[in-house]
Amino acid sequence: MSYLIEKMTGDTTKKIRLLDPAVGTGNLLSTISNSLKLKNVELDAEGIDIDDLLLSLAAVLTGLQGQTIKLTHQDAIQDLLVDPVDVVVSDLPVGYYPVDERASAFKTAAKTGHSYAHHLMIEQSLQYLKEGGVGVFLVPTQLFETEEAPALTKLIQDVSYLQGMLNLPKELFKSENSRKSILLIQKKGGAAKQAKQVLLAEIPDFKNPKAMVHFMNEVDTWKKENI
Repeated sequence: MSYLIEKMTGDTTKKIRLLDPAVGTGNLLSTISNSLKLKNVELDAEGIDIDDLLLSLAAVLTGLQGQTIKLTHQDAIQDLLVDPVDVVVSDLPVGYYPVDERASAFKTAAKTGHSYAHHLMIEQSLQYLKEGGVGVFLVPTQLFETEEAPALTKLIQDVSYLQGMLNLPKELFKSENSRKSILLIQKKGGAAKQAKQVLLAEIPDFKNPKAMVHFMNEVDTWKKENI
């Protein structure tokens, strides 16, 4: 995910505002932070989570690594006191959001019953992205195959560009139903444009270095030819 952020923000980028609206213990955010710093990118990172215990663990984890990451205890589906960011990255919680009254304000809300929390969080993330900003999300591979998918698809088409969907290796999951993918979207505006060809790929087994190098080269080629 860090590699995709690097590709989408450009090699000359020196500063990035980054948000994780479901930061949990902070593992993903801190890993990406460390990776970008190795590229000499100045990072202004913020994480939000509704679970105060997970936030406490995130504070310890990031503190031990000497990272300065702002952590906020809040329901990320509510209005956020967050300035627009360049990148939103998150391992989205999969399930239903229990506050129907709040969910009803979203375009991705379910017509009846509870709405999918991960749909709402994608929509919320787009609200806080700058024009041309990038969203990199870990989502269920069947994201666009559910009954509620049409509303999410329309939202993404209306306000952003679907730039890629990359399936993680099957070996990481117990079953096909639990498999996850990386969703890559970019908010419309600025210098953003729809890729000539959406990046649809199967990420190889992480234990196969040769295949991973080949895959990364393919992503490089895709970026040069399509964006």
